[in-house]
Amino acid sequence: MTSIPSHGQNGRERNKDSKKDKILQAAVDIFREKGKKTTISEIGKRAGVTDSIIYHYYENKDDLLFHSAGEQLRGLIDVLKSHLEGWTDPLDRFREFMFLQLHYHDKNPNYTNLTIFECRAKEHFFRHEAFAYFREWTVYMREIIAECMDRAIFRNDLHIPVVRDAVFGLLDMESIHSLAAGEISEAHQDMDDIMTLILPMLVREESKPDADSDKSARILRAAEAIFAEKGFDCTTTLDIARRAGVAEGTLYEYFKNKEDLLFSTLGHRLSDHSAIFKEIGSRQSPLWRLKQMIQHHFFIYLSQPEFMKIFIFDGIFNKRFYKSTARKSYASYVNAFYPILDQGKKDGSIRPEINNRIFKNLFMGIMSHMILRWYFKSDDTRIDKFFEINEAVNLLMRAVVRVHS
Repeated sequence: MTSIPSHGQNGRERNKDSKKDKILQAAVDIFREKGKKTTISEIGKRAGVTDSIIYHYYENKDDLLFHSAGEQLRGLIDVLKSHLEGWTDPLDRFREFMFLQLHYHDKNPNYTNLTIFECRAKEHFFRHEAFAYFREWTVYMREIIAECMDRAIFRNDLHIPVVRDAVFGLLDMESIHSLAAGEISEAHQDMDDIMTLILPMLVREESKPDADSDKSARILRAAEAIFAEKGFDCTTTLDIARRAGVAEGTLYEYFKNKEDLLFSTLGHRLSDHSAIFKEIGSRQSPLWRLKQMIQHHFFIYLSQPEFMKIFIFDGIFNKRFYKSTARKSYASYVNAFYPILDQGKKDGSIRPEINNRIFKNLFMGIMSHMILRWYFKSDDTRIDKFFEINEAVNLLMRAVVRVHS
């Protein structure tokens, strides 16, 4: 692991003679030193201007706070790009990106307080112009994930928005539970365990082909999709073959005709449901319990969106929450994963090297980031939440399942 360079106070080149820039830099420095206790008067004194001059450029303290957080991230983006410029392997850049973020948050706790607890606890932060820098930060990670997929390091069926939510959600939860909950002293020390947990949910499986590479399974999935879109009568075998990426004649190597395909598709799904019903009856599989628990948490959002909104803004991103009377209930709520994971490790279905605490942070992180994205997405009606929940569940399960040779 290479050392992380520190960025200058000014980030990118700025007009140092501008009063507005002097105010902003003074705010960055003092917010970094004192956090939310910073006053407008202190900023004015540091910048050599009166309070009234500050209000000429910035609406209020929140406006200046958001611009300050964005300015600090702007400098960190420069550091990130410079630091990763010489890394040719996108997987190395993937790890270094996460390490840099955790390391910076560990070494700059006031910045972490501002961006996570002070900024994100306010809804209008997500609509503020300074939030553009946070989008730029996440876009850089999206590009790394996409390159890993293009170069066949990661699976080609990943849904990048959900993967991005998983990564940044985990990083947030690591910093939160280090800074506010005191679970560990420095979050970047968890990097080895983080990579151990998340790589299996992202990387291609080379040891053996899975259902996605099986032609019969691909044809069945394609048939199900086309039948649902066009109806049985309007669907042709050529439609199905094109969707499955096979020659039309290949269909007849596995199925007699279009009707056989229809009934095979239904039979395949019914068999899956039957297996689930058997699991529900026995309730003995830790993997089943883990999957049901993950799904249950996501569906709480769908059924109780008001509660989840309060839980995220006034709970997860509220530093005082972790010292409140609700902390015990929260710990019981999220630590419910632990006995399930331990049972899975014992029966061999879950990888023994999984760090339970980091899995908990990964789950809480992906859930909170997905819900935030849904909440603030202007074209929310175009988001298939059930699809994305399924993608998130698949990621989390792949992270822990033990693959037997």
